[in-house]
Amino acid sequence: MTFDAGPSFIDPPAINSRSGLNSAMRAEMNAVIATPPFPKSPVISKLFAFLVEQTLAGRSERLKSYTIAVEALGRSPDFDANHDSYARVQMVRLRALLESHYAHHGPVDQLCLYMMPGHYAVRCGSLSQAYPQLYRPLSETPTKPTPADPSMLAENASLRPPAGNSAEQAAATSLSSYLRLVIAGADREHPILAAFGGLVIAIAGLLAWQFSGSGNRSEFSPVLALMPITVGPATGESIEPVLATFADGLQRFELSRVRLARPTNPSAPKASESADYRLDVQLNHMGDGSAQVFLQLTDEHSGTLFWTREAKLEASPASFAEDIAPLVAEISGPYGAIAAHDTMLLGASNKSGYPCLLKYLQFLRSRDIALEANVAKCLEQPVEEKRLQPEMLAIRSFFALEATRFGYSFNASMVTARRFAKEAIKADPGNAYARFAMSRLAYFDQDCKSAVYFTEQAIEANPNEPIILAVLASQAHRCDYPGAAELLDRALLVTGDNDTYSRLFLLLALVAQDQTDRINEIKDLALPNDGNNLENYYLSETIIAAAKNQPVIARRYWAKFSRALPRAARSDYDKLRHIILSPALRNETLDFLTDKQILPI
Repeated sequence: MTFDAGPSFIDPPAINSRSGLNSAMRAEMNAVIATPPFPKSPVISKLFAFLVEQTLAGRSERLKSYTIAVEALGRSPDFDANHDSYARVQMVRLRALLESHYAHHGPVDQLCLYMMPGHYAVRCGSLSQAYPQLYRPLSETPTKPTPADPSMLAENASLRPPAGNSAEQAAATSLSSYLRLVIAGADREHPILAAFGGLVIAIAGLLAWQFSGSGNRSEFSPVLALMPITVGPATGESIEPVLATFADGLQRFELSRVRLARPTNPSAPKASESADYRLDVQLNHMGDGSAQVFLQLTDEHSGTLFWTREAKLEASPASFAEDIAPLVAEISGPYGAIAAHDTMLLGASNKSGYPCLLKYLQFLRSRDIALEANVAKCLEQPVEEKRLQPEMLAIRSFFALEATRFGYSFNASMVTARRFAKEAIKADPGNAYARFAMSRLAYFDQDCKSAVYFTEQAIEANPNEPIILAVLASQAHRCDYPGAAELLDRALLVTGDNDTYSRLFLLLALVAQDQTDRINEIKDLALPNDGNNLENYYLSETIIAAAKNQPVIARRYWAKFSRALPRAARSDYDKLRHIILSPALRNETLDFLTDKQILPI
């Protein structure tokens, strides 16, 4: 038995014996592995159960990489832990999933399960002891201020960076304020990497950007170092398209700046030396021709490994883009690992640019009025990071439409939104969010020619961006967009578990495209434990229950949705206006709920 004894161990009154402790640990383990994403990770769930049972049986001292690999993970008895990191990678994944679980869920009976660094025995203790980085003392909920009017943002708010002298600009350049790609070279132990040089040169043009700013993490988007792929002894020729697909997918997101490493040139700086994050990729080929890819994301400032993932790549290189798409979205997407980590680090910052972008993404999910007021303020400030200027102009376009939720003139908000969208396109015609802003407004205006054109342009700019794909999938049918079904498929593929904003639009897209038979593809979510944006959750559950022909449950959720709204609304149409900004999409949702007899005719 291994547990935290003494004053540091939380001993609830119900647990007053060793058998009681064993039962409590098993109950907590069962609760954890029943909570997403554990049910979809059977290998990790089996590993966790094995470690708990070995610990409770008093056999924790025999838990080594070899034992875990052979007895828990099904490796053959000739497994060599010195040359195969499979067991260690799975342990990293387990630790990360446990931390993620307790970041969103409380323990069943005050006991969290965890493992000390370098040890495999499972321990139990309070949240503050087990995961001190997650522990937050309870505090009073602050009074929410009056909502800001996003459509009335200062007309002359500048998005141009302030003029600086040449010395300051030279200093900024010397501090690595611009992203410099270093072409990945050959790993001499793996000849397959030597052939990769020409391919990377071909894609270098895609990644050869320059970035302004001082590299200050509190103001500028982070640098992500993509390290050379570590390959297993049986890896074949597929490594080239794998790395190329990762590089291409990651660089399409504006939330981070991608840098490739060159390990073979001793005089060249390593990619991670001035990076904020480091992505390590390990590729192992399986006997059936497919490959297993292991990803690890490290905060280079603290040295913390805070995200890991494992995925299977099919044998055909043509399928790599689809297999890798959800992975790059989970890393660099609007609700991906980097954005979530930086949101935690920069939560108190009210600066413009990157911190403001993160605050806007927080607001979309929470609909917190206090946060909305902060976003309105930071959007008015100049954006010093030039590469983010079109992104922030597009966000100002989106934010202007938010005013209609509180009864502001739809036409007046549209005028403001159009102006910012056009400025975003002018700043960078190729920016995905600038194109998205134009396409969204065109759907609102029922300008189908422009809507279809900018939809295709936005998807071309970033085919893995969950928000763009989900919102456009909910609108595309209105203009008979020929790729509407494929667009919805792609949106379902890349939307992650934490993206509650895109989740609602996926539901609306399934309804709009008459594909409610696929409603089970939408991930289940628990009731938000922070109390924010309950109306989004209840409306989503209303639509899900209606699509499953469960009218009693749907009506119950609709009643909760109505009560959760921040202000009284006279009609069902007015209620939906707080969540769905598009008038046409609101009408379609009302028609669906009426046809399903959830709402009266």
